[in-house]
Amino acid sequence: MALSAKIPELYAKNIASLADVIYYGTVTESPRPSMAEVETYVEECEDLEQLFDDVLQELSESNAGKSLLSEMNQGLKKK
Repeated sequence: MALSAKIPELYAKNIASLADVIYYGTVTESPRPSMAEVETYVEECEDLEQLFDDVLQELSESNAGKSLLSEMNQGLKKK
């Protein structure tokens, strides 16, 4: 999964990408939820908008996502 490809999909509210990002973000969890469990969680979430916002916020604070989100936000401001 290329995070640089998933971030725009999160902004576009792509539910499959949301599930992917959450699943790959749980790689260090023990026990790790299965992809099916993550998909069920996303499908049953009562406030998907907030879940997207929370995931994007977490990415903006992570080492992996911070610079990518910053670059993308700068690019959006220029347009």
